Amino acid sequence: MGRLDRLELHNFKSYGGTVVVGPFKGFTAIIGTNGSGKSNLMDAISFVLGVRTSQLRGNQLRDLVYRNLEDPQDDHASRKAYVKLIYRKNDDSDQPDEIEFMRTVTVGGSSEYRVKGRVVNLERYNSELAKIGVLVKARNFLVFQNEVEGIASKSPKELTTMFEEVSGSAEFRNEYQGARTERDTAEEEVTHFWRKRKGMAAEKRYCREQKEEAERFKRLQQQIADMKTEKALFELYHVDTDLRTFKSEVKVVTDELEEQQRRAEKKESAFKAEKSKIVELERDRTKLERKKKRLSDEIEKLRPAEVKYETEKSVLTRRIKGDERMLKKLQEDFNNGVAFASSLDAELKECREEIANLEKEIKDAEESDVSPESLAEYKSLKEAVAARTSVLEQELEASKRNTEAAAKEKDVLENREKMLRERVTSAAKDVDVYQAKAAELAQLITATEREKRALQSEHARIGEANAERSTVRRQLEQAYMDATQALRDAKADIHESGREKVVNDAVERMKGLYPGVHGRLSDLCQPIQSRYREAVAISFGKHMDAVVIDNKQTGAECVRFLKDNRVGVISFIPLDDIRPQPLDESLRRLGGTVRLTFDVVKYRDIYEKAVLYAAGNSIICDTLDEARRLAYEGRRRVKVCTLDGTLISTAGFMTGGIGRRDASATRKWDRGEIEKLKQKRNRAQQELDALGSAESDRQRAATLAEKIDELSRKLNMLGQDRRDSLTRAKSSQRSVEQTTNELDTLLPQIQRAIAEHRSAVENAHAVEARLHGLENELFGDFAQRHDVESVHQFEEQFVQKSRKLRSRKVELETKESGLQSSLKYKTGQQNKTSLARTQKKIENQRERLAEVEDQLSSLGSKRVELETRLEKMTKDVEDIVQQKTRTSELISEKRQEFRKETEGVAEIEKDLMLKRSRMEQLRSQRLKLLTTAKVGQVYIPTKDQDSDDESEPEEEDQRDADGDTVMETPVETDNDGTQVTVDANIKIDYSRLSRRHRAAATVDKQKEMLETYEEKIRAMQHQLDGLAPNMKANEHMSDVNEKLAEIDRDAEQARERARKAVQRFEDVRQKRQDRFGACYNHVANKIDEVYKQLTRSAAYPMGGTASLYLEQQDEPYLGGIKFNAMPPTKRFRDMDQLSGGERTVAALALLFAIHDFRPSPFFVLDEIDAALDNLNVGRVSAYVRSRAPDLQTIVISLKDSFYERADALVGIYRDLALQASRLLTLDLTEFDEPTPSAIAAQ
Repeated sequence: MGRLDRLELHNFKSYGGTVVVGPFKGFTAIIGTNGSGKSNLMDAISFVLGVRTSQLRGNQLRDLVYRNLEDPQDDHASRKAYVKLIYRKNDDSDQPDEIEFMRTVTVGGSSEYRVKGRVVNLERYNSELAKIGVLVKARNFLVFQNEVEGIASKSPKELTTMFEEVSGSAEFRNEYQGARTERDTAEEEVTHFWRKRKGMAAEKRYCREQKEEAERFKRLQQQIADMKTEKALFELYHVDTDLRTFKSEVKVVTDELEEQQRRAEKKESAFKAEKSKIVELERDRTKLERKKKRLSDEIEKLRPAEVKYETEKSVLTRRIKGDERMLKKLQEDFNNGVAFASSLDAELKECREEIANLEKEIKDAEESDVSPESLAEYKSLKEAVAARTSVLEQELEASKRNTEAAAKEKDVLENREKMLRERVTSAAKDVDVYQAKAAELAQLITATEREKRALQSEHARIGEANAERSTVRRQLEQAYMDATQALRDAKADIHESGREKVVNDAVERMKGLYPGVHGRLSDLCQPIQSRYREAVAISFGKHMDAVVIDNKQTGAECVRFLKDNRVGVISFIPLDDIRPQPLDESLRRLGGTVRLTFDVVKYRDIYEKAVLYAAGNSIICDTLDEARRLAYEGRRRVKVCTLDGTLISTAGFMTGGIGRRDASATRKWDRGEIEKLKQKRNRAQQELDALGSAESDRQRAATLAEKIDELSRKLNMLGQDRRDSLTRAKSSQRSVEQTTNELDTLLPQIQRAIAEHRSAVENAHAVEARLHGLENELFGDFAQRHDVESVHQFEEQFVQKSRKLRSRKVELETKESGLQSSLKYKTGQQNKTSLARTQKKIENQRERLAEVEDQLSSLGSKRVELETRLEKMTKDVEDIVQQKTRTSELISEKRQEFRKETEGVAEIEKDLMLKRSRMEQLRSQRLKLLTTAKVGQVYIPTKDQDSDDESEPEEEDQRDADGDTVMETPVETDNDGTQVTVDANIKIDYSRLSRRHRAAATVDKQKEMLETYEEKIRAMQHQLDGLAPNMKANEHMSDVNEKLAEIDRDAEQARERARKAVQRFEDVRQKRQDRFGACYNHVANKIDEVYKQLTRSAAYPMGGTASLYLEQQDEPYLGGIKFNAMPPTKRFRDMDQLSGGERTVAALALLFAIHDFRPSPFFVLDEIDAALDNLNVGRVSAYVRSRAPDLQTIVISLKDSFYERADALVGIYRDLALQASRLLTLDLTEFDEPTPSAIAAQ
């Protein structure tokens, strides 16, 4: 087997330029520091052997090209890179056969593959690598860094996938899936044909049974048809008889109705004349109510501001009082501090003056009456004594300094004690002040909470009252809406479309929302006589349904409302903005039956412009001839409309008839119940007005809620102030406690300072006594000559005064130091900032209080003014209500008279409607019977059927007395969608109907006979339904036989396809199983041997145990492979419970066993010893070393115990100047230790 000889890298990753690596030995180790480029060399080997870029620590191929990041002029974009691998087939011959594999990253960022210098595609490249034993997909030639331990941790299914790639059985995976799918499909197809043939055999038996029932079925069909014909003739005969009876009754009732309507119109005119007065009063009252509401709203709007300012005033007043008390206390403390500091300053000045006087006295005392010679001798001796007593002098001086320091420390501590006691007193006063303030705030909080609870109770009571009023209001509103809906239904077309209903609802809602909306023009006017209704409706045209409004602004709001609710298009007539065409007075003088449309319409004066705008100069006449003469023969063109609705426009176009929209408009003036509905609606409206609007209830509730919110905010502020006061009281109390504790700590310090001062004084006296003894010894002769016992007596006589003065000076200096400390501390305490800040705060609060009081005064004046105006308007409303009451009484009388007449009209109309409705029902019933017979193919005999089938029916059968159509020839649709034409006026021959059936005049008798017919038909139909034969049974039998033969042929073909599919599947399965089994068996037998070699030691010569187990024996590649390893002295465990080093050794054993099955000429391992200890590293390196003769191994390692066994070393280092990786190669075979046989030979 050949081996890897060398590599050539050109601009690959960190290797700039061209670098040759090699030649590689049987066991080559690659070493180097971190970041030097070891792994990049591993990537180079992987790259040239076809591994994907994503596994080479790069996102794209251009990332593999070398770049010098330190050189700004580096042009790596135009640079290409390649890796060349030279493989030697025969390593023993003098001229070995070499194969050169080369992979290049082009400038364009793509890969180029070459074998022996020739460009090939990736498939050919992988094929050439496979010839030398390198499998790119199985990666049997390398192990990446950190992959070793992951191999041992693979799941059984992942191990199976790896074995399939190594064994090559993965090549059959897709073919296996396809063959298995084909086999399953073929078997399902065979089953399908078997089930299909079974079903066809059953169908054949069923066809024979149906054939026997066919003849009996035909006989029953004829009997049922005859019975249905007789039943239809019976029903039609009695329907025609009832129609003739009702037609004569309708004519009589119609004449009676016309007479009653004429009497009702006279009463209606008188009633409406009185009603117009109350409408005017209602309009005035409504305007005043609206003004009252606006004033009430303004008064209610003032309340929140008043509550706000009153709350703020209360809070400001309370805060000013508290701050004034605080200012007074701060001023007293400041004044006391100033007085105390002044006294300290005066005492300090006196002390300094006394010190100055003492210094002068000391100087005078030292210049006494002693002779200069004696003084000089004294000084000389003093200097000699000083030279001999310098140590004692220094010790005395140190003792004095200690004494002074102890005295100063004692004074400082005593001053500190005094200051702390003053602080305790001040803090105790603060505690009392803040606690008193907190108690005051607590009382105020209690009062405020009591007020809040009262308001909440009031709010709850008002809420309950509002709920009751809301219930009553909803009932009244429902009554109002019902009346309004009834009015709308009465005024609209009976067959009103869905869009018209939406538009009507929108108009009513706009009338409720916007005061400037009056209603539709058709609701605000009507013809003076009923005969002008059609003509007026045609003349008004599209303006008939236009909505009358006050001005354009109201129109804009209405248009916005329509857009928001997506209602559609509605026309508006603004009264203040329209400019109607003036009337042509000459048209009134045309004569004949001509009248202006404007003159035949009744309306209120405020709607005159709207009516004039809609009618214009159109005219109405009685006949069409007169209309033609006026339109075509006159000197000017005019718009003419006849009483029957024929319209001739100014352009000369003529239109006739009344459309659905125009008919709907005319019906709006044809309802006698409209006034009743209006009265019901007006009563509901009055009660709603008396009850008050829901908005006012909500405003009252909202006002109380706002007051409650204001009190809640006030409570929050008071609570915060109380918490602040309590916090400050606690803080002051803590200050008292802390200061007391500090005093407790300070008192022992003062006692220690006094003791230390006493000790220092005693020490100073002892040193001074020693010093005086030595002085007396040296001053003996001098004392005798001056007749003194000792030098101290001399000093007392001549220097005593100076010494006493100096002692006094020391005491004064100590006092001065204490006074300075006290004055400095007191001056530091005195600060006017808090005093000035408190004064400024009080001034700001007083200014804000003045502003709040001004606002309250202004709001109060405005409230008085508004309440005065509201009282006056209330009185005006009461006057109008009284006038309206008197007018209503008069209207009630007129209404009663009109109601009696309209009730009479309604009774007659109801009777007429019932009779006409019954006639329509009978006509519909007759038509339904004929249609049912035609659809059901029931024979109906007619008169003169042979000669008169196409003749027209008589006129009396076509129209009733009013000229309305009685029957028409409709087009019906039967169940299968076929159109059926029925002649509703057909003359039926009842000669087949017996006298007994014709004589059944009562409903009960007719019902009894119909039940008899139906019972007979049901009995025969039941027999017929029980048979249900197939009339084409013979034809169906032959079709079944042909299908059976076809199914047999298809089933045989399916069985043949299934047999072939099963055979193909078994062949593929066997191939796949053979390859997989060969690999598994080899590795399973080899792995235990390899693992024992890797774990064997002197202590454990048998080593560990490793094994593989198949989860599925029949088809192992569909299941998983379990890998277990048991190191020496360890019991059996799962792989994931082993240590990292144990898993690494197990993984290496598996890799070496797999490599033994599918050996590649070389094996590249990247830092596989990372998780191994030195013992295991030695075992692995020894194993690799032992395999070196027949397995070339290239290892990247950082452990010397591993690479010291190598045949060659490749050292990688970083060239900092070029920012590139460089290498050094060392052949270690020259340094091998000689074997015992070699030594013996020498």
